[in-house]
Amino acid sequence: MNLFRFSVVSFFIFLIALSSCKTPQSTIEGIPAKPDKRLAGKWMGCEKGYQIEGVTRCWIMERKKDGTFSIYFEVDNKEAPGNSTHYGKWWTKNGIFYEYHNKSGRTDSYTYEFTGKNQIKFTSTGNSPRNDSTIYEFYDHKLTGKQRLTPVLLDGSSPEKAIKVKSIAEEYEYISKHCVGCRVVMQSLINKKGRYYDAIEVISADGKKSTFYFDISSFYGKRFMK
Repeated sequence: MNLFRFSVVSFFIFLIALSSCKTPQSTIEGIPAKPDKRLAGKWMGCEKGYQIEGVTRCWIMERKKDGTFSIYFEVDNKEAPGNSTHYGKWWTKNGIFYEYHNKSGRTDSYTYEFTGKNQIKFTSTGNSPRNDSTIYEFYDHKLTGKQRLTPVLLDGSSPEKAIKVKSIAEEYEYISKHCVGCRVVMQSLINKKGRYYDAIEVISADGKKSTFYFDISSFYGKRFMK
């Protein structure tokens, strides 16, 4: 009888251990968390100068509905260009996106919001990938079957690389963060193949001129409608 009880208890302990090993990062504080399926699919993003000054990193992330992901990085660095692929698990809970990396064992977390039909803005919650208190923001742009699956820097340097925004305020917020001390000297509207863009020319403290392009198709004209 004692042997039978021991066997039953051992069997249940084995089942519990097995279930906990299947998805080690799929729960937060013991509460099951499910992925926001809107984030699933292939997404592209780029950032410049965040980890290394002057260095651009672009990526293509595929987030699957089963909560796993793969992310392909390309680094535009003259001294040490390269690429790499990382794998892990992702999930969401209470408006927070969690990203667990298999190789490092690290979990990064971000708030997220859809700033367009196929664009998401992520903001670090404080545990920055750079291991400091810096607030890290980046955008993911959803890829479709018609697009080339290669990273492209969407930095607002041309209409083809325009930043999608939902308001004029977002345009100036982006400029203030990416062109510190710059002054706006001119703003113009561009209609290209049925899409609308704001072209904002700025001048830096040292007199250098540059232009930022923003895709405003999502709200252009709507503000004049009742």
